[in-house]
Amino acid sequence: MKILTIANAASTHTVRWTQALADRGHQVTVASVRNVPIEGVEVLAMSRSAQPSAPSLAAGYVQLPFAIPHRSADVTHAHYASTNGYAAALARTTPTVLTVWGTDVVPKPGSKLRRTQRHRARVAIEHADAVTSASPFMADAVRSISPDVDPIVVPFGVDTDLFRAIPPNDNADRPIVLVAKNLEDKYGVEFVVRAMQSVTSDHQYARLVVAGDGRRRADLESLTSDLGVDAEFVGRIPHRDLPELMAQAAVIVNPTIVDESFGVVLLEAQAMGRPVVSTDVGNVRNVTDPGTTALLVPPRDSAALASAISSVLRGDQLNSADRAGPRLVADRFGWSNSVDQMEQVLDSVAGR
Repeated sequence: MKILTIANAASTHTVRWTQALADRGHQVTVASVRNVPIEGVEVLAMSRSAQPSAPSLAAGYVQLPFAIPHRSADVTHAHYASTNGYAAALARTTPTVLTVWGTDVVPKPGSKLRRTQRHRARVAIEHADAVTSASPFMADAVRSISPDVDPIVVPFGVDTDLFRAIPPNDNADRPIVLVAKNLEDKYGVEFVVRAMQSVTSDHQYARLVVAGDGRRRADLESLTSDLGVDAEFVGRIPHRDLPELMAQAAVIVNPTIVDESFGVVLLEAQAMGRPVVSTDVGNVRNVTDPGTTALLVPPRDSAALASAISSVLRGDQLNSADRAGPRLVADRFGWSNSVDQMEQVLDSVAGR
């Protein structure tokens, strides 16, 4: 099957979906506004840069509907409704599967989608022959935009060969609190930094490790210095290397302050048997077992984060996470099953 994927080639999500489908013998081409190679997949880029300037990025999205070679594909698979999905609608691709990602259809808490974004998302959703979402939470968001559309839930699963249960490193004397998030306001890393002040009053040698990059990195590094928090910012970690880092962690923290549309990092952490502390936002309850694999706290609450992290480090909570987490992921969120489901959707829409 020839699949044209319209998506951000720099995204781990895009790489995983397209490589998985290519590994199954499909011919996959990615049309992307960013110029990033994907092994085993042809990338048709709208710019020369992996990180184009804002004007170049805007120009790329204008060019995209006219440049995508959809007429030679058996099916078009557009990712992210209000940008790539909208481009597919403008290009009148047929047949088309749209996969929503979260922020394209889920507004920030207490707010609404901007009128332009909502319009573009609705056009993309109603153009598609099938819509997939990673979670029931996102599927509800799609229905709020287009009530007559019934999305197919295809979880963004975990590669349990890569993220597998292994005993924690012997670091009880210097436990690592790990955050693996982009360093943007919405991911709430600031609240973990502030929480670590209290954590280290009980666990003097606890250390914060932050894997990720973004516009807030310099500010967050400055904050850790001002507060005297022992923290290491290791930058963006390639997905294949993330298990090695997670293996060193005593607890993995997800401090997101906006609705979590799925929660991939939470699943990866649980697959490795690591206890999780997370804000109780969006889809988090659907991908964790609260009280057994994860402790959930309100967003923007450093005191609650500190209390939960400390209780895990003391051994008061989540003592069965090393067994319960891998079982939860294997039973419900295996990557091979997710690829099976997506392949079936694409096959059905392509009329194969």
